[in-house]
Amino acid sequence: MEPTEFLEKIYNESMAVVGSDNEIKSDLDSTIANHLLEILGRSESAKAVITVILTSSVYKKLNPDQDIRNHQTSIPNGYSGRTFDSKFITPFLKSVKFPAMAESGWLTRSLEQKVPYDSNYSGAIRPDSLKTAFLQTIDFIQKGTDIDKLLSFLFQGLIIQRNAQQIDLARPLNLPIATIIDL
Repeated sequence: MEPTEFLEKIYNESMAVVGSDNEIKSDLDSTIANHLLEILGRSESAKAVITVILTSSVYKKLNPDQDIRNHQTSIPNGYSGRTFDSKFITPFLKSVKFPAMAESGWLTRSLEQKVPYDSNYSGAIRPDSLKTAFLQTIDFIQKGTDIDKLLSFLFQGLIIQRNAQQIDLARPLNLPIATIIDL
């Protein structure tokens, strides 16, 4: 399955689950769910973090043998997270009006370092609670279980946030000039 097709599938399924409700429906483990809530809560100010999480999740789902902690080709057994992001993830995020970087989540200094995303990662992700949530989520993704549930959880949260920001505007009517003048 192509990355864009996979993203659209997860997005449409998440839209159906959320419906008109304002709560995430998931049976994902509560520990990882809390980490995802931390990431979602900072999705506007930490767009790069959510982008890297989504990129890593989708890449792992489509390439299960890849160690997604090795996010650059310069890291042994690595892949190009930045290229995958800028080609598939960021354009998709923009198309559905989710928080997105201009080009790629890997263009921030705290996430572009040439070391694996593991417990020794030295990137300056702030606050510390976000760094912990990020690294724990990357570890969860690397294990390769419940990635669909993780993506659904994130997409549901992003859908709810996006919908909360939308403002319904009054729809103008086509009125005759005489009626408008009388107003």
